[in-house]
Amino acid sequence: MVGTVRALGFENAVLCTADQAARLSPAVVRLMVEADAGAVRTAVADAGVRGLTGVSRRLSDAGPGQDAEALTALNALFGTAGG
Repeated sequence: MVGTVRALGFENAVLCTADQAARLSPAVVRLMVEADAGAVRTAVADAGVRGLTGVSRRLSDAGPGQDAEALTALNALFGTAGG
């Protein structure tokens, strides 16, 4: 299946076949798995992969520093609106 989905406001999602995805971007830069962290690290240790768990998972976001900026903006907004 190739196409797009409706805008969610925080990302522009694109759906495509595996072949089309390989042509667009042959390298996988982020992958999420639900398994024992130690087992995953052992399985990919030789591949130069970094496993992120707990609060470090936010580092897989393309702009992890933006979280703090957004929180500051919301605090300012609520502080102003709340009086």
